[in-house]
Amino acid sequence: MHSTLPESSILMTPPEVSPSAAIKPTLVLLGANMAHLEVLKYLAEHPLSDTRVLLITKERHTFFPDMLDGFLSQQCTLADAEIAIAPLVERAGAQWLQASVEGLDLEREQVLLSNGSEVAYQWLSLSNDSFIDRARVEASLPGARSNALFIQPLHSFAKLWPQVQILAKKRPQRIAVVGHGERAADVAIAIKRGMPHAAVTLIADRRTSKTPRNALVFWDEVKNHRITLLHDRVLQVDEDALQLGCGAALDCDVPIIAIDEILPDWVLQSGIAIGSDDMPVVDHHNRSISHGNLFVSSKACSTFAANLVRGIQGMPLKRPIKVALSYQAFVLMKPSSHINWRSDALRSPWLRWVKNRYDHALLARYQLP
Repeated sequence: MHSTLPESSILMTPPEVSPSAAIKPTLVLLGANMAHLEVLKYLAEHPLSDTRVLLITKERHTFFPDMLDGFLSQQCTLADAEIAIAPLVERAGAQWLQASVEGLDLEREQVLLSNGSEVAYQWLSLSNDSFIDRARVEASLPGARSNALFIQPLHSFAKLWPQVQILAKKRPQRIAVVGHGERAADVAIAIKRGMPHAAVTLIADRRTSKTPRNALVFWDEVKNHRITLLHDRVLQVDEDALQLGCGAALDCDVPIIAIDEILPDWVLQSGIAIGSDDMPVVDHHNRSISHGNLFVSSKACSTFAANLVRGIQGMPLKRPIKVALSYQAFVLMKPSSHINWRSDALRSPWLRWVKNRYDHALLARYQLP
């Protein structure tokens, strides 16, 4: 049976990661999203003996994102859906620095930590869904930082959600989900399933995220779950209400910011190529078009992990990465030649049971003994 070393054996302190301490070429993984956990799993099977691998993240656990809808609808617990980071780091022969990042110096190939330390790298992988700039959100949604729950990071949100469930047992809650994308629709529907007596409103604010695929179908599904859908702008998040662009105030007990990734300024100002969507511009292999030793990860994919290793080894990269659909997108797809994904049968508890089994099978790949 695999034995797990104590965290102290893989955790590092900032002074240990000074540039002079790096003898081998260093691969730095910024953030513990699912793509980086897949990298660690891949490295356990395909070790990089001549490269030092360092994960930098404050978190000790990662929430499995595919189980968010099951968690919010009370089909699983936090313990069911969280992944311990330490065993994966140990199995990969990597090291783990529990720290916050506040800057990137791409010319000097340095990661700048919040305590003033610097970490040198030769290869860097940035998880674009592990960081959200709450200051930038606050600038467009005043009051959000102090009065709202943020979906990202998922594990932090999941630790706070049971408090909302406790309040819901005392009286029905008025919950407003702010976001215009698939994630916001997923969250609103899952909350309504878990709290059928709650008054759930989805405010589809186009400033916060992209319009989902098959948008009309998404909005119909939202309304079919007795969720109020407002196409409006949120101007301010107060303690007990949201101020809307139409001039009205929406009474709200629990505002939730469910937006697409908003990268912090230290990424946007680092010199990496940034697109019109304020996200790094990458090639078909998720490698920055401006910095060949920098990869940007999002979805868990063995191809991404393999390409990262092959890039370090100077080998040709594999075929492009395919991005997975969200659960609602999967269910609400337009009919194909094989099956009508929009049929009532596939939106039934049977489909949720199948998805639950599938999610647990995927999760088991990362939950090491």
